[in-house]
Amino acid sequence: MGRRGHCRREDGEWRQAACLLCTAMLVALIIVLIVLYFAVWKPRDPQLQLPTMQLLSLKTVRSGPGSTASDALAAAVRVENVSLNLQVVLYNPNRGVFWVSEGSGACLYYSNRQIGFTPIWSESVPAQSLGTSTVIVEAATPFIITTGASQPPPTNNPTSSSSPSYSSQLLPPPPPTASPAFQLTSAVTIVGHVSTANGLFSHHAYIISKCHITICFGDGSGLLAPFIHSYYCDRTYSESQ
Repeated sequence: MGRRGHCRREDGEWRQAACLLCTAMLVALIIVLIVLYFAVWKPRDPQLQLPTMQLLSLKTVRSGPGSTASDALAAAVRVENVSLNLQVVLYNPNRGVFWVSEGSGACLYYSNRQIGFTPIWSESVPAQSLGTSTVIVEAATPFIITTGASQPPPTNNPTSSSSPSYSSQLLPPPPPTASPAFQLTSAVTIVGHVSTANGLFSHHAYIISKCHITICFGDGSGLLAPFIHSYYCDRTYSESQ
């Protein structure tokens, strides 16, 4: 009886030790998996930027009284066509391919009214890589500028506290003579999804980047062609799904 009781006590101690060891290993495994998820496997939104843009065309029709081109521009201008070439850069920080889905595109706005749209076709960005593409967005709806011959904003402070920016460009340097100008807003939307850990984790992204563009008409005589005076972009925001 003494030996049997002693053996039973030893078996119980071994079982307790084994249970504690298994519990500790399970907790350690869970911690490792959590660290790996947040450090490696967790899908993230790609980073969207528009580093450069180019004015391809600007067709206007002057109206209103005025003996000079500047007077006519100050009275009213009907913009028949404006076309921009946007460089879109997308960085995929994930360890899986990011797929751009249907619904992505670039919009053009004047006075909060959409005047143009160009879809961005489906493509893929490899893991931890950059994807660069050019998008030509054109105003499909003519619009009239009635604000007069507004001058370009100061170039020493292109941003404001209410709209922080990640990039600001002056293209090209402003000419010494004043030129009437107007502002457009471009909005690039990227819709897509990414999977990591062989499809174990997936993420759907909806990313928007808005840029505010100041375009100068030139002098109206052909000596000074229209050009992008400056632009700045708000911080990219996400409506992740």
